[in-house]
Amino acid sequence: MGTLRRNLLFQNEKLFFDSTSFKSPLGGWGGLYTTNLGQLALAQEKLYTGHYTEARSILAALSTENYIEANDINYYNLYADYLQILTDEDATFTPDDSLALTNMANLCPIEYGASIYKARALFNSIYNLVLAYQDCNVSGEEARFATAQSEISNQSTEHWSIEMFPNPAQNEVTLRSNNENEDLKIVITDVLNRKLLDKRVKINAFVTSMELNLINGAYVVTITNKQNKTIAKKLLIAK
Repeated sequence: MGTLRRNLLFQNEKLFFDSTSFKSPLGGWGGLYTTNLGQLALAQEKLYTGHYTEARSILAALSTENYIEANDINYYNLYADYLQILTDEDATFTPDDSLALTNMANLCPIEYGASIYKARALFNSIYNLVLAYQDCNVSGEEARFATAQSEISNQSTEHWSIEMFPNPAQNEVTLRSNNENEDLKIVITDVLNRKLLDKRVKINAFVTSMELNLINGAYVVTITNKQNKTIAKKLLIAK
């Protein structure tokens, strides 16, 4: 499964790489080799060929002049971390990595560049989810952030809904249902799809609270009712 997912990620990256007219500095761009664009292209080549440490070294040596370049570098560092865990059992995608990727995915690509789209695609691939992001409001400070739908669109239900707050959370979340009383199964998984919590809770008077013992990072909370209807929500822990 790791090899297949890595190959799919490579293919998606290469399609984006080609569509934006990036060319390898090894292919003859001359002086471009010394520019940030050329060095990013070289780092991408190192990632494609599995040389993650070399790619990180190239990225670490770059200086940035704007938010877009900074996000390009941050994205490829996160991408290198994730690719390495697919081939090295000792490597980890840390909670800080998860939180950084989630924060990047929620930025507005109109202002912060195309790497935001790639961060969203990587997030969806890691979590095996499809989260839809609403268009940015391009006026003033509101242009800085996009709004991510917290529910997975193809799993939403017509008559049943669940709210989860606060989010980000620390040690506790509250679930609020549009049903006054019901039993729910709660499963929480991390960025590697490891199950961290599997329990049943009871909604009373439309709400219930859950204590959490999670480290900082991004998680997926899957909520299932007795009719086997499922809603998945993204949860951020920030203590």
